[in-house]
Amino acid sequence: MTESNGYWWKNHAVTHCPNCVTKMKTVDTRPYHKLGYPSNRRRKYCSNCDFATNTVEIPMVLANQHFLTKEDKHND
Repeated sequence: MTESNGYWWKNHAVTHCPNCVTKMKTVDTRPYHKLGYPSNRRRKYCSNCDFATNTVEIPMVLANQHFLTKEDKHND
């Protein structure tokens, strides 16, 4: 676990291109409701190598339920 308040994924947000490590630019943000709760879907693009990806935000409550290990939950 890293030092970001116990949340390992905070240091793994999709901000840099996995191919060339250049900071990616958000080219589109839209509301996204298909998962049963309001969130945002973002399209991100790397201007250096033309890599593109989509991300979907999820509420922290759901992230904690689905991504924390049993050890992490006992340490909180």
